[in-house]
Amino acid sequence: MAGPISRSRRRLERRAAIRHTVNPDHRCPLTATVGSGSWPVQVGDISTSGISFTLPQRIEPESVLNLSLTNTAQLFSRVLILRAIHVRENEEGLYVVGAQFSRELTYDELRSLLA
Repeated sequence: MAGPISRSRRRLERRAAIRHTVNPDHRCPLTATVGSGSWPVQVGDISTSGISFTLPQRIEPESVLNLSLTNTAQLFSRVLILRAIHVRENEEGLYVVGAQFSRELTYDELRSLLA
């Protein structure tokens, strides 16, 4: 009989989509809007199903956000609805948000953001 699966391993197994790390030098301006607030964000990684990014403002898990994704070099822009799955404060005092898109990005959309 197999033993219990660790919590971190279960988290990894739930991710069906491959995550792509975004180069910090990559200039893809992003803006998150929650209620009446709007903040620039720094993307950590992105997949067709979700995104990890930092915000200067804390939000609650389960918050619904509008995220404006733009890659001016590719003439690509999308506003996506997402739900915050987890939020934690990092050592710099920013908030790392892991979020799920309300709809999956297509491969072409993802490629346009990462190009």
